[in-house]
Amino acid sequence: MGKTENIPFPLRYNSALMEAFGAFVLYSVL
Repeated sequence: MGKTENIPFPLRYNSALMEAFGAFVLYSVL
């Protein structure tokens, strides 16, 4: 989690995963 310059392709996938995880955590807390 730092050098994401050599892998700009899976960046969008990773971002979506992080968003989904964050949403899941929020829903879990709520």
